[in-house]
Amino acid sequence: MVDSIKGFRIVRQSLVDVPAGDEWLTAWECDYAATRRVPKRREEWRLGRWTAKLAVREWAGSATPAEIEIRPRADGAPEAFIGGAPADCSISLSHSNGQAICAIAPCGTSIGCDIEVIEARDPTFAADYFTADECAFVESVPENARALATTLIWSAKECALKAIGEGLRLDTREVEVMTSDVTIDDAGASWRRIEVVRWSPRTTYPGWWRLEWPFVIAVVASVEMTD
Repeated sequence: MVDSIKGFRIVRQSLVDVPAGDEWLTAWECDYAATRRVPKRREEWRLGRWTAKLAVREWAGSATPAEIEIRPRADGAPEAFIGGAPADCSISLSHSNGQAICAIAPCGTSIGCDIEVIEARDPTFAADYFTADECAFVESVPENARALATTLIWSAKECALKAIGEGLRLDTREVEVMTSDVTIDDAGASWRRIEVVRWSPRTTYPGWWRLEWPFVIAVVASVEMTD
């Protein structure tokens, strides 16, 4: 599945979409895959690479999956190459429960994406990882929507932490989802606005989210994306 929203292109795949063979992997990727000893981790890694390659091919327009290589940067974020040369794009990867997404944007754009299964969490989860305003937002929604609200806040945070380049190395309370404009009543499959702020140095990460039951999908960037 390929989707577009305000300058982002998002590709989604599942485990059943991944080719059984390795002909679509580069030599380096084959060697790296061999180091993933746990079958589940290897499957997730292959799913992420397949999804990213399709996204880069969609963006570039001509390269084959075997010509595209996805490598981790020094900070762990994925980086795409075509024929050994850096691809003219920025990418972000996420996977959850056999599903993966890759968001892609113009080169130089800091982006982050996340796909997260909606599930109830212990109340201490929000207390440990959310700001006071985020906790208040979760408490303000009807009880039957709190799992969605919690998942959305967490997903948007994950996106911003990826865009910053720190991931969960940074305290999750260093970024805050601006919940005043967030509505989850009657949430459907349409894209909705989201915004995350890093307080120091103050940086705003605008983006979008939507509900694809049982998943929340979110994507943010360091700049306002336009069509």
